[in-house]
Amino acid sequence: MSVSEQKFSTTGVARLQEDENTRGENPWWEAWKRLRKNRFAVAGLIIILLNILAAIFAPVLAPKPYDKQILTDNNSAPSWVVSLFPNLVAKEDGGYVNVNNDYTLGADALGRDILSRIIYGARISLAVAFVGPLTSLIIGLLVGLIAGYIGGWTDNTLMRIVDLMYAFPTLLFVILLMSFFRTSFAHPQPGTISFTLGKMDTATGGMLFIFIGIGLTSWMQMARLVRGQVLSIREKEYIEAAVSLGAPRSSIIMRHILPNILGPVIVAETLTIPVYIS
Repeated sequence: MSVSEQKFSTTGVARLQEDENTRGENPWWEAWKRLRKNRFAVAGLIIILLNILAAIFAPVLAPKPYDKQILTDNNSAPSWVVSLFPNLVAKEDGGYVNVNNDYTLGADALGRDILSRIIYGARISLAVAFVGPLTSLIIGLLVGLIAGYIGGWTDNTLMRIVDLMYAFPTLLFVILLMSFFRTSFAHPQPGTISFTLGKMDTATGGMLFIFIGIGLTSWMQMARLVRGQVLSIREKEYIEAAVSLGAPRSSIIMRHILPNILGPVIVAETLTIPVYIS
């Protein structure tokens, strides 16, 4: 074999290996590598995971039962809290605070441990942070994708529905949804979806349908954002190429449009999570 043939062979093998390595890179793995480079994002992810673990293992982590009342310990605070906040004056000095080091963060006006209630409260906060935004995201994505890509009278009709939803009082709509859900799932048959939703509602303290109602009244902004993103992307060259090749609408939306708008959509939805919790 000549020197040129050996070089060509070596170059070909190197290119094949490079192609295999490139082909083996998963887009999600690339996203994870970019995430790891952002220290603040990693720190935020760690905090979220710690909150989730605290909510899951609340019975183990909580020092006292969250609903246990000891009226003699009401308005209690440990000594380090009293020394940290000068406005907290102990009863011995003419104030109202019971200095009690048995409570890590103190006790409320009914004598319930504040730390235990914070840990158990994470379950409710995380439940609304997942159920509400997920409901809003699903509806907003569906409406925005259809309105932005199809356009015409479909776009006008869906956007007028969005305007109507903006004008409807949110609190009144949530109350109506709660009445509908409670009456519809009053006596479900075991093994049905209604029965499962009823169990989940009981597990969340009767607040699951409230979370769903919040999501059902908060999807309008997401629908407008998705519609605007679709309107800007559907004129791109790769969309026109897919249309000219005869790709169906569903394939274009799911394979070409949706992956390219997920970034702004996820960022916008995560920024609204504190609103859902509050």
